Amino acid sequence: MEFFLLLAISLAFAARSGVRLIVRRFPHPADLASLSTFYYGVPLAAAAYASYNYHGLVFLSPEAADPGLALTSMRYVVIAMICLELGCYLGRLLGEPRLLFYANITSATQFRTAIWYPALFAMLGIGIFLFGWNEFRSGYASEVSGLLPTIGNGLIFSATELLGLVIMVTLILGQRFGRVPLKVLIIAALGVLIFVLAFRAKRLEVVTALMPAALVLFSSRSWISTPWARMTLGGCALLGLVLVSTFRVSDQVSLENLGFYTMTEGVYAGHSLPGIENRLEAGYIGYEYGTRFLFSVVSFVPRIFWESKDELLKAGNDALDGVSPLGATNFLAETVLQGGVIAVALVFTALGLLCQRSTNFERIWDKAIANGFLPLRFGLYVVVTAILIPHFRDGIVPSIKLALQALLFLILIVGIHFVGRIKSRQRPKVAPAL
Repeated sequence: MEFFLLLAISLAFAARSGVRLIVRRFPHPADLASLSTFYYGVPLAAAAYASYNYHGLVFLSPEAADPGLALTSMRYVVIAMICLELGCYLGRLLGEPRLLFYANITSATQFRTAIWYPALFAMLGIGIFLFGWNEFRSGYASEVSGLLPTIGNGLIFSATELLGLVIMVTLILGQRFGRVPLKVLIIAALGVLIFVLAFRAKRLEVVTALMPAALVLFSSRSWISTPWARMTLGGCALLGLVLVSTFRVSDQVSLENLGFYTMTEGVYAGHSLPGIENRLEAGYIGYEYGTRFLFSVVSFVPRIFWESKDELLKAGNDALDGVSPLGATNFLAETVLQGGVIAVALVFTALGLLCQRSTNFERIWDKAIANGFLPLRFGLYVVVTAILIPHFRDGIVPSIKLALQALLFLILIVGIHFVGRIKSRQRPKVAPAL
């Protein structure tokens, strides 16, 4: 009965988050985090508890099929979802913050944005050259080994995601000036993203690239901001991604297969949770007590300044050897590794607080854009919503590192200016970026 009670609670949280993502003008990152936690924990646990192994493809390790570990996984999932809500509540208790830092949305911003399109196209081309065309075409079947292919893979990944931020800034320029500039470059960027999806089949890379633009479009007052439009577009996008996965493995298109491939990302990335639980219970590994969060900051330091960084990070991943089939892990599993229930409660409460505080730009959004200012808090919101949380399937270190890189890149495009309180008829002023 405990498992079904936990399942019902998690389904209730997930359903509420799904509805709120559709109806809110700016989707709340805590709702996305709740759905992500559900997706990477519940489907595999439910399959294990029901002993459901679809065509022998669900369980890639003995731990994943263990009903006892599935029950433990459900406990962690529910605790995480509850603590996310607690963190949001604490964030609301703190009241509305004073928004003092903004970016100027001017013709200079448009010029810098235009430069980044060809720069990122070139970065992608160099990445494919270093990685190797045949390896790039092989999608998930590709293996990265050697310095140059590793650098090439990193360039491909970075260029793909950063293109999304450039498109987002372009759309914000459109809201400011009444028309979207650089339309040819936007079309070219979308073509590049489709090209990467078709040949690389990395769905997460393309989804995270498109999310910043989607957040800006969903915030507009046009038809695309309606719940039905969001449901339709989201459903079509999901179907397209599932079809790509089906075709890449040359499987038949059927309702059963479409349902399975909708869940495969969560099922396979979810394997690390019961795997870590099993190793902790057996005493094979011990708690890390937060060191993985320290590694995420270390990974942000360029290799040119710290040549032995990779050796440190590799040593930190030894605990995950054998528990992450297909190389996929998830944020919740690695949080459990930091300190069990206490770590989950602390980390997800802090995450909920961060999500809540990142949304405090909403009350001033329209007036700020009309006056030519972009709240820096919106940049934090985009990074949390479109970079940090979608990369939960990569674990703590990549998700935090990529979020920090994206925030830095966004600042390079728009700059940071101290504005203070925005008056109703205040005009944009250009100030030196900090």
